[in-house]
Amino acid sequence: MELQTGQNANLTQNIISINIETNGVPNDIDLDLCAFMLSNNDKTLNDSGMIFYGASKSPDQSINLNVSKKEFEVDLSKVPSSITKLAFAITIDKGISRDQHFSKINKIKININNPSDNYSYIPDLNSMRETALILAEIYKKNDLWKIRAVGQGFNGGLGPLAMHYGIAIDNDPDKDESLLKNKNTDNVIATNSTEKVIFTKVTLEKAKPVSLEKTVNGQFGEIIVNLRWTKDEGIFSKGIDLDLGAMVELQNGSKHVVQALGNLFGDLNHEPFVMLLGDDRSGQSGDGEFL
Repeated sequence: MELQTGQNANLTQNIISINIETNGVPNDIDLDLCAFMLSNNDKTLNDSGMIFYGASKSPDQSINLNVSKKEFEVDLSKVPSSITKLAFAITIDKGISRDQHFSKINKIKININNPSDNYSYIPDLNSMRETALILAEIYKKNDLWKIRAVGQGFNGGLGPLAMHYGIAIDNDPDKDESLLKNKNTDNVIATNSTEKVIFTKVTLEKAKPVSLEKTVNGQFGEIIVNLRWTKDEGIFSKGIDLDLGAMVELQNGSKHVVQALGNLFGDLNHEPFVMLLGDDRSGQSGDGEFL
């Protein structure tokens, strides 16, 4: 049965084989598979919740990745009760620095099989400029496992995708310095209207990082900056909107401003080589804003 984007179906057996077929992939594009074991908040519980070429087996043996065959073997009976979703994705290695994206690939097909269930899904790659692609999710609902076809592109490649799922990243070939989410250091700033805004400190410190480096190249990559904040309850709290931005001066002397105001979101591959991803106006986004 071929699934359409957003469609879900029941999984009736615990042992599942997931493999990826590709067609029309340019020789210089290197594709990688990864999976994330997620709890109720759509985040991993720890770094071992990421299965990829650097850690191809989950500690509980519920997910095993065969890197060369581009295939997962999944045993749902071994998935811990704290995990309610498994996300399966494909990324382009160094896609940003090489100006590669999924629209350059003709077809990607994910097959989900066991003796009773046979599903497939082909996402639409036309005009997809992203370098990471969430293909499918296996999730638990009412104690039953289901499969959902997703087909959601994600900007930035494997590093930002892993950070989105709560993983601390180090040595990303496309992200030489990666921002880690520090959940224990909250600051409070006062505004002229006596309201308070609580936000998580932006930090570039590395703690228990996961390395995405395949080879040591010694080159500088890119840096991700993340701002996450939440409003405190109060009569004036609706007036708060914190924005992440950057003032950039290039070696040629040209100066640029990157900010949501005026839709000056920048560009990663051309001047100013800084790009703003998103604008969190409410403080309700769990991921915040990224530069």
